[in-house]
Amino acid sequence: MIFNCIDWERDDDLVRKLHPTQKPVKLLKKLIEIFTDEGDIVIDPCAGSGSTLVAALEMKRKAYGFEIKKDFHKQASEWVDVVRQRIADIDEYMNQELKLLAAIGIMPVLADFLEDLNEDKAFRTDMKIATQNLIGQIRKYPNEVGKLYGLDGVSDEW
Repeated sequence: MIFNCIDWERDDDLVRKLHPTQKPVKLLKKLIEIFTDEGDIVIDPCAGSGSTLVAALEMKRKAYGFEIKKDFHKQASEWVDVVRQRIADIDEYMNQELKLLAAIGIMPVLADFLEDLNEDKAFRTDMKIATQNLIGQIRKYPNEVGKLYGLDGVSDEW
C-alpha cells in the first residue's frame, strides 16, 4: 500500500478541491519523479480534477488527460491552463531578468542557483522575489552597480 512507502502529503489550502477523489499534487509529483524522466509523457485516463496533469507539468513532463464528465473536464482544463500560464510567466520573467543580470556582470553569482531554480517551485518563487528586489535596487541606484558592500558599509569594487 502506498501509505507504507511514501508520505501522503496533503496539498496546501491554496489548491481548490475540484473532485471527490482528488489526489494531492505533492504526492503525484513524487510518483512522477520516481517513475518518469523530465520530458516524458504522463497519461491520466481518468483525469478528474487534473491534479496528475498539474503535477506532471510542474515536473516538466508532457501531460494528457481524459475525463468524460463535462463539469470536471471544464474545471480541470481551467486549472491546467492557469498552471501552464504561471509556468510560462515565471520562465519568461526569469529569462528577462537573467539577461539583465548577465548584461551587468552578476550572472556568475547566480550560476549555482540555475539548476535548483528549474527543479523547485518554491525556490523559483523565492528567487523571483529576490531577483525583483535586486533589479529594483539596481534600477534605483545604477551608479552602485559593480560595488559590493559588506556589513561594515565598506565598498569593494568587483
